[in-house]
Amino acid sequence: MSQTVKRVEGRVKALLRARLSGSGFERDACILDISSDGLLLTTAMPPRCSHSVTIEANGYSMPGEVKWVSERRFGVHLHSPIDVDDVIAAKILKPTIHRVRSALPENFGIRPVSVSAAMTIINYLDSQWVRYGLILAVGGAIAVYAGTQAGHHIGSMADQLAAVKEVSQAEGRATSK
Repeated sequence: MSQTVKRVEGRVKALLRARLSGSGFERDACILDISSDGLLLTTAMPPRCSHSVTIEANGYSMPGEVKWVSERRFGVHLHSPIDVDDVIAAKILKPTIHRVRSALPENFGIRPVSVSAAMTIINYLDSQWVRYGLILAVGGAIAVYAGTQAGHHIGSMADQLAAVKEVSQAEGRATSK
């Protein structure tokens, strides 16, 4: 029999672009709903249950613990309560919530759902290993093309050398008679 927790406070639906970080990882995420003590998020590779994470969104840094994971969605219980309206409106008022680093773009806020999917693709393409793979694939294609061209030239040169050798042998036979 599973134990369910009755919610005292309702959640507010939201689509907020966020940055998720924890021990040894950092990735983009999307906040789907928010309450004063928790968040529902989605990301391509969610963290595991019981992991400590920090979610940065709209100028707020919100530390918490992952309570459940289901495919790409997961729930986070926040260590300190937040003012939901302030986070959604990006108002920095509460001393318990720290300002995130200023490297985030000005428009780091509400986004349509399709951007969430696009973020996953962009993260994939920005991956170091994907870049190495693309470089190797292009380099391999260039090597194959160069090898094919060199093979054609060497083949035609070999044919020309064989023809020259045949002509000189014929001339040698003609002059020796």
